[in-house]
Amino acid sequence: MAVEQDSKITEDMIKKALANQFKVPEIEIEILEWKSGVGSGAADNFACDMVSIKGTAKIKGSIQEFSYMTKLAKVKADMLRSVDIVPYFGNI
Repeated sequence: MAVEQDSKITEDMIKKALANQFKVPEIEIEILEWKSGVGSGAADNFACDMVSIKGTAKIKGSIQEFSYMTKLAKVKADMLRSVDIVPYFGNI
């Protein structure tokens, strides 16, 4: 089974990326809102898809906006799934 577009990104994945970027424990992060958008490779049968993630989080009591580009590998359900979330500092 291929990974579905609407289930690729989870809030836990975003928290891990934010914790890594801001050097704080995940417990100190509250995601206020986020959305993902279809990027390159969507429905093109490429080896991976690029998906944008944009949102707002409260980190250690401070409101922060975030923007990431995510590389998603297309895999079967019984195979290891790899998700890389990296900061993106441009307009989405």
